[in-house]
Amino acid sequence: MKHINDGLEIMIALDASMAALQAFCLHPLFQADQELATYAPLASVFSPEVILLVMEYRRAANAYLCKPHTDAWEMADLHLYVGWILPEVRKMLLADKLQNQADFLIHHADTHIRKAELKHYFQLWIEYLNAMK
Repeated sequence: MKHINDGLEIMIALDASMAALQAFCLHPLFQADQELATYAPLASVFSPEVILLVMEYRRAANAYLCKPHTDAWEMADLHLYVGWILPEVRKMLLADKLQNQADFLIHHADTHIRKAELKHYFQLWIEYLNAMK
């Protein structure tokens, strides 16, 4: 829940729409395949705009995860695999990456076995998303 609350604060500062704020709250329920299968019936409760934003967030976020096969990715790779992002989804992703990076720096920056790769991952996402302004 802290992740959602912190992310919402960032999104409000980015002047995100109400639909984007709602979609951000839902994104953990739709991002992974197993959760999508479990929570898909909830989609009928929300507006098509909110579900569109959640699903576009899912597409973009899942295109670049911190995995060994993406460790050497750079800006061109993100552009190739992630591509263009809706402005409100850019705000959702930026809030998510900034919040996750903050937690990483507090809890794992000195101890995580993949700390260098995670540092690069967050920096690359944030640079990519800020370049889209």
